[in-house]
Amino acid sequence: MNEIRHSPLRYLCGAYFHQDWDAEHDSWESVVEAFVCSESKDMVKSVCDDISAIISEYLDDSALERYMVSELYCGYYPPGDSMTFTEWLKAIRRHMDAGVAPKDSFGADEVGRRGSI
Repeated sequence: MNEIRHSPLRYLCGAYFHQDWDAEHDSWESVVEAFVCSESKDMVKSVCDDISAIISEYLDDSALERYMVSELYCGYYPPGDSMTFTEWLKAIRRHMDAGVAPKDSFGADEVGRRGSI
């Protein structure tokens, strides 16, 4: 597995799901909202593409967990919320696909923000 190929997901994990993510957000969903509202549509799409690729490549959740923690620096632990890493990644992709108002590539809000963070 080439970590450079998954650099958008690594960015999400390292910059948003860092070890202190829960000090800044109430839930993993609010982290995803913050990401989608702050980043470009291209970045959000790239993360969704990374998630699809990783899910198809890692059929063993324990191997996926090791990769997420050691290579992507993910500080969130889905089993703590009764999910596998695969289930969590699929849930992230669903949230992102739902379109929580991503910014366009120029940084302007496209539709506005949904809810409060």
